[in-house]
Amino acid sequence: MRREHPVFWIILVRTLQASGVAGAVHLLTGWPLTGPHALGLFLTPALCLYFIFVFVAPWSWGLPILNRLETDQKVAVLTFDDGPSETTAAILDCLREHKAQAVFFVLGESVEHFPDLIRRMHGEGHTIGIHAWHHQTFVGLGRRHIGEEVRQTQEALSLACPAALPAVWLRPPHGFKSLQALWFAWAEGMTLVAWSDDSRDYADADPESIARRVLQKLRPGAILLLHDGPDNRATVDAVPLILNSLRERDFSCVPLERDS
Repeated sequence: MRREHPVFWIILVRTLQASGVAGAVHLLTGWPLTGPHALGLFLTPALCLYFIFVFVAPWSWGLPILNRLETDQKVAVLTFDDGPSETTAAILDCLREHKAQAVFFVLGESVEHFPDLIRRMHGEGHTIGIHAWHHQTFVGLGRRHIGEEVRQTQEALSLACPAALPAVWLRPPHGFKSLQALWFAWAEGMTLVAWSDDSRDYADADPESIARRVLQKLRPGAILLLHDGPDNRATVDAVPLILNSLRERDFSCVPLERDS
């Protein structure tokens, strides 16, 4: 499993602190564990666990959220968020050179600006999934609002490359999950996709560091998170390093398929 995002530790520490303080108050003062007191004592850790579910992408909690392929074969899924953009063409060039396939979770507003890249993604055998229209987190949004984000993106895809539809893979912005997003995906026959290994290329300008981080705990079925947004120039240089390292370890890159 990947190194946990710092928010995981923040929530875990606050959960332990809140529970510890409540328990200490109970022991020292005889604070009754009834009524609202008991509710508060148990509601605090429950809410913290919910926030861990929302913000920590690799945790699926037994729900239909894909964060790793169930396989013992040496395969990995390269995924790119936030595109298409000016960096996407170079990434596609590298993937073609290495005969590798990937999954692109696209933003609808970017699809409108780069329809030729969508056609190229599809034509070269890559999987196209939906990220959102903008990059607004789904947390706190209702099913209707989430549906508008997804449907607008589907409409942009249908104009750019009708053959790319249906797009059945959905990755919420930032990977932040919500029960409403999960419910929407289920109702629309889509699958929420998270990841097992985060490159953190959004916070790192060193290609070697990006490649090393995303592969440091590589195992069969890994889903690797990268970005092809306009600010991810270092990712372009990291991709060949990642692909070469995968080949040296006898791993192949595969697209997502509906029986994944």
